[in-house]
Parts: sequence; structure tokens; C-alpha cells
Amino acid sequence: MKTVVYIIDDNMVSEFATKMVLQQSTITCELFSFDSAEMGLANFIDSLQKKQNIPDIILLDLNMPGMDGWEFLSRLKKIKYPRNKVAIYVLSTFTSAMAREKARSHELVSGLFERPLSKINVESILSEKIY
Repeated sequence: MKTVVYIIDDNMVSEFATKMVLQQSTITCELFSFDSAEMGLANFIDSLQKKQNIPDIILLDLNMPGMDGWEFLSRLKKIKYPRNKVAIYVLSTFTSAMAREKARSHELVSGLFERPLSKINVESILSEKIY
């Protein structure tokens, strides 16, 4: 069974780099990319309703126009989903220690990484999700 990964990031260069490093991983993934948090959330809800392509991992940028990553997390808290089956990792270029700490301590966030993701970080993330 493939690991389903959602990439929610409005930065095309970052998204491309993240996809590349995921595709080079030793673990096979099915990738879904969304350039807005709104689209990512809508697809997440749709996948729950259809019971298919529910992400194992969400790689979430925090700074996006419109709904940002923080609002995505806030709305996700209101949705019933198997929280122990979906790991959310924040991918960002943190501008302050306060933002980093806020992400680190958020109840839905499994971890955080600076962009771009390294191959070592990807292998670590993916290996945690193998059942």
C-alpha cells in the first residue's frame, strides 16, 4: 500500500523541490499537490467522505495567501478524522522563534522542517508512517 502524501504549498519552487525529494525516496508515495490551503482542505474532506486517498502525511506551508496554514489547522481541528493515522508536518521558512514554537506545540503538528526538505528528513517522515 502506497503512502498518500498531500503537499499544501503555494510556492511552486518549494513544491517542486518537495516532490522531487519524495520521488527519490526509497518508499513509494502517491503525491497530491495543492497550491492553496482551501484546496487542500476541500480535498481532505472529500477524501474522508469517499474513504479513498486519505493522506497519511500532510506537508503544510504556513504562509500562504487567503487561508494560511494556521487557519487550515484551525479548521482541521473541527473535522472528525482518524488523527492517529494522519501526520501533519509543517514546512516553512520560519521568520521568528515564536512562529517555530507555535508550530512545534500545536496539537495537530507531528513535526516541523525548514524548506527545502532534505532526503534525510523525507526518509524519517516516511519511515514513521509505515504500518
